[in-house]
Amino acid sequence: MKKLTTSEVAARLGVGKSTVNLWCNQGKFPNAESVEESRGPVWLIPESDLNGFVKPKAGRPPKAKTHVIATPAAIDITLKLNKTFRDAREAEEASKKKAAKRGKK
Repeated sequence: MKKLTTSEVAARLGVGKSTVNLWCNQGKFPNAESVEESRGPVWLIPESDLNGFVKPKAGRPPKAKTHVIATPAAIDITLKLNKTFRDAREAEEASKKKAAKRGKK
């Protein structure tokens, strides 16, 4: 079983070495091992870990969608508020029309 460095894996997958290091730290390569070298720790990834590996999508994952359940009481309140706002808007429009008529005289 051949073991690859992060540089070799990065070249095969078309990503940067730092991305491969991140994936190793996240456990995306289950059999990867960190080996202590004179220059510091180095990841060695078995070639078999690349079989069937799918690169994660770039960027932040989408937020989970929340579902709102409308109760009859909540629907009733919403309808009353809509009517109140509609009435207020109509009263404001009527007031503006009266003011405009007074200004024309």
